[in-house]
Amino acid sequence: MRIIFTWSLVFALLAITFFVYFPVLSYDFVYYDDYGYVVENQFIRGFSWSNFWGLLTQTDMAYWGPSTYFSFAIDYYFWQFDPFGYHLSNLIGHGINVVLLFFLIAYILRLSQFQHSPFFSQITAAFAALLFAIHPQHVEPVVWIASRKDVLSLALFLLTVLCYFQYHQAQQNRVKKIWYFTAIFCFIIAIGAKPIVMTLPVILLLFDVYLLRRLPQESIKKLLLEKVPFFLLALIPALFTVYGHAQSAVLADLQQVSLDFRLLNAAQTILLYLSHAIIPVGFSVFYPLPKAEELTVLPLLAVILITLFLFLRRQSLSFLLMSWLFFLITLFPVLGIISFNQIQAGADRFVYLPILPFYALLSAVTIRFLQDKKRVIQIMMGVVLLGLILTLSLLTRQQQTMWQNDVTLWQHASQQHPEQRIIYEYLATAYRRIGQPMRAIESLKQAIQLNPNCLRCYKELAELYLQINQPHTALALFTQMTEKISDCMAELDRVYFNMALLHYQLGNIESALHFSQRALQCNPNHSQAMQLKDHLTPM
Repeated sequence: MRIIFTWSLVFALLAITFFVYFPVLSYDFVYYDDYGYVVENQFIRGFSWSNFWGLLTQTDMAYWGPSTYFSFAIDYYFWQFDPFGYHLSNLIGHGINVVLLFFLIAYILRLSQFQHSPFFSQITAAFAALLFAIHPQHVEPVVWIASRKDVLSLALFLLTVLCYFQYHQAQQNRVKKIWYFTAIFCFIIAIGAKPIVMTLPVILLLFDVYLLRRLPQESIKKLLLEKVPFFLLALIPALFTVYGHAQSAVLADLQQVSLDFRLLNAAQTILLYLSHAIIPVGFSVFYPLPKAEELTVLPLLAVILITLFLFLRRQSLSFLLMSWLFFLITLFPVLGIISFNQIQAGADRFVYLPILPFYALLSAVTIRFLQDKKRVIQIMMGVVLLGLILTLSLLTRQQQTMWQNDVTLWQHASQQHPEQRIIYEYLATAYRRIGQPMRAIESLKQAIQLNPNCLRCYKELAELYLQINQPHTALALFTQMTEKISDCMAELDRVYFNMALLHYQLGNIESALHFSQRALQCNPNHSQAMQLKDHLTPM
């Protein structure tokens, strides 16, 4: 009977998850990384040895993720470039995570004896898993194809923890070894999905202390030796990620962004994530970095005081302390303290893993509170909880719609952050890709208005005017751009060549020759500029 009840809950969780998210199956790829991970990724197109090696070693998207790339290769085998299949895989992955979380929380509740009743343990676990399934904070990793790494890494993270618990509970050495090496195997695939799971060895130690209560019965030396393979494996994604980030211009060193700014921004981001979990509105694909003068020490003090309070009350609030430390530890790699993203402060996908314990805590406290209450109070609370579930489901449905395509994504972002120049650049790219140059022009004009020194904006705007056959306007914009710089920058040879070509078309031979020479100064191998210069140079 218990098995039937358990699998009925699993079926209900999956049914609700798929019902809430099924509209995303009709959504398109978005140029925002989907193309880099899938459409333009040559290594996913067939299972050859060269492609396999490419999947294993590439860091083109600033992250090392062979497990994620391999999942895209499987999608490509079945769906080629039909986004339906890729969205379906993400949705199935989210459903698997919901089920794994259900079993993990039920197991933890039995282990901790927080719930003596198996029935209420499963109800508690199901409610926590349901909150995770339908919370709008998790729309981004589920709906965004490029965020497959978050969905896949969480599944493997949860599997590793479940195997580790089985290893701890097993009595026979042979069985213990099987579960131990299975946990290591799952962890290997997990670190190949997303480097954020490199924190898992520390989380296992956290569980040893606060959940499994292995101290002082077992020595700390034994616990650490047990984790050595996990720590060594965690170095692999760390090294690849450092290499990938070194190739990216997005990240900054301490000379560019000070440590105090990083700490203040990290604390503010932590509180932002928590506030979004409690009040699920205001989500965005883009969270801009605050200005230095906008940051205060108050969020950092709040984080320190919460940590200190929970540590001092660790005897009575051990589960809350464990949850808080789990949140901070798993979030640490993406807080920008070590590697700092110069573009945005945070992202919803970053809390897909760290926020999990709070669903378990909220569910456990709620169900425990209702157990001994009168029937009328239970019914009233049931109505409130049903309203909460419906509200979260509707908010999640609404949040999904911005991910339909590039235009809807960046239109939504521009409404939330109209002061951010880079959003209008993304929006212009989206319009240009669907053949709407006039709207792209308006977006770039808005970007230049927000930042008159955006050289890339001038270049892209000039190229759009070329596209709609307005050479004089394009030439004026190219001229404005070149007047703002003194040295050769990326793609400046292309700008000078376009200027040379425009002057040639307008009959300004001397200017055409001048700018073809400028193009060659920036790039001596620019063949078209060389041909134009030779054509214009008197014999």
